[in-house]
Amino acid sequence: MNKKRNFTAEFKLEQVLKYLENHLSYTAISNEAGIDHSVLRRWVSLYQSKGILGLEINKTKTTFSLDFKHKVVKGMIANNLSYFDTSINLAFGKNVCL
Repeated sequence: MNKKRNFTAEFKLEQVLKYLENHLSYTAISNEAGIDHSVLRRWVSLYQSKGILGLEINKTKTTFSLDFKHKVVKGMIANNLSYFDTSINLAFGKNVCL
């Protein structure tokens, strides 16, 4: 079983800037950092949409009302958004379950 690893915002930012400023590939950076390329892709998207705050560790468990969940799903359908795009737009983490 894989253990979930937590990374500091500084580590995430370092990897993101390697991608944005040095124009290295997701694969090259993720292999060097020991992370999956999809994790790096998420960090880059979060940084581009939310800045450094998007990279901060969220250690709080959030619960959502049924009304909020309904609005999110309706918005996903109306705007043809993927779960990934929706989570970035709302600054949710990867493992949020609506």
